[in-house]
Amino acid sequence: MMNRSTRTPGRDIPISGGVFLVALVLVIGAACAPDPAARQRSRPTMRALGEKVSVEAAGPDETITREIRRLFALANPTGLSRVSIEVNDGNVVLGGVVPTPQAARQAEAAAWSTAGVRQVTSRILVQHRVVR
Repeated sequence: MMNRSTRTPGRDIPISGGVFLVALVLVIGAACAPDPAARQRSRPTMRALGEKVSVEAAGPDETITREIRRLFALANPTGLSRVSIEVNDGNVVLGGVVPTPQAARQAEAAAWSTAGVRQVTSRILVQHRVVR
């Protein structure tokens, strides 16, 4: 049986090996080709000046969180800055530390007065200062 090979100066490559290399290059090339669907799914990180940007509407929980935070700023800007707000399906959990019991009550009242709130759970701690 005779082994056919192509002649390259200084190197012998069997024909079957050459076919394998061509097939390998084609497979790798196809795997590296950009996927048009993936390009549509990815979002650009930078936008051109003046380009219109569509903003996705916030869900009800994000809207509730923003409104409570706005009411905190109106009621007691410094005393409620360390209060965390978690909202899940209209159920609000307040946490953190406030300087006075009045600030804790203000936080709870702000949460209850927000549209869409179903329940408020307060885990707010009052930081008592001992005067010596």
